[in-house]
Amino acid sequence: MTSYAVPSERSPILVVDDEFTVLEVTSEMLFQLGFKPNCCSNGREAIDRYRAAQESGTPFAAVIMDLESARGMEGKETAQGILTIDPDARLIASSGNHRHPALTGFAAHGFRDALPKPYTVFDLSASLKKVIDES
Repeated sequence: MTSYAVPSERSPILVVDDEFTVLEVTSEMLFQLGFKPNCCSNGREAIDRYRAAQESGTPFAAVIMDLESARGMEGKETAQGILTIDPDARLIASSGNHRHPALTGFAAHGFRDALPKPYTVFDLSASLKKVIDES
């Protein structure tokens, strides 16, 4: 029997990816799972949104982050920026490059899990359950 991530009161999830289609599909999956997606397309914006959420008292339950971006900061740099704000941030590394060092060795780069692309709603749910439940 599969166990799914169960959000509390539509927990917000930050999704960082430079591909609009990935943002759109992941948002729909998160809605289906009962989460509240908040999407952005670059690392600088992700860090700013993460900081604002922390300061407003409505932190993200997790962050799903593409490791390779054509728009500025790479995922590892963005992760370090977020971890500077919140050392306990629940970061999930994502990439279509299944050999990316931060995907295969995600913990060494500050991530709590890895989500290779393409992923299904079941993969997404399992990853979220893992990182949210471990806190």
